[in-house]
Amino acid sequence: MYSTDVVKENAYLSATRSGLESNEIATLQRSLPSRFNLRHLKKNESLKLVLQKKAGKSRVVAYKFTSGSFNYTAYRISDKKFYNLSDTSGKGSLDYPLPATARLSSPFNPARLNPVSGKVSPHNGIDYSMPMNTKIVSVIDGKITRAEYNSTMGYFVEVTGKAGVKTRYLHLNKILVT
Repeated sequence: MYSTDVVKENAYLSATRSGLESNEIATLQRSLPSRFNLRHLKKNESLKLVLQKKAGKSRVVAYKFTSGSFNYTAYRISDKKFYNLSDTSGKGSLDYPLPATARLSSPFNPARLNPVSGKVSPHNGIDYSMPMNTKIVSVIDGKITRAEYNSTMGYFVEVTGKAGVKTRYLHLNKILVT
């Protein structure tokens, strides 16, 4: 089950109300650029959380931190770190090797309406639409673990990096792995 929470003052105090352990907020704090402090959010700052609730415990799976016009969105991946696609701080961030023509076609969404099946289900990835014949560059260093055809994903390539983090590149018109 997923829910959302908006924090506008002190994230550590709000953690208790949301069923989060204080170490969850500490993990969020470490993933943010150091100039921001979740203990003392300023008037123009807010923190939106996407929570996964299991057996009475809450876990942050994604968050968006806003400070004025600065937006920082991060997603938790299997290695328990948060990743921000445009951040290069080395705190667990993914590179962003996309051409300027890339368009976000489907963001992370715990309750996404599938455009093909019409069913609501979690979409635990981020999809970008690219022009045909765009060269694909992996966002992580790793090994190619799959390169095949699937009836729902079309031609796709899967890259597995450190700590088991996987990225997939779907709906390709052909596979050319180098």
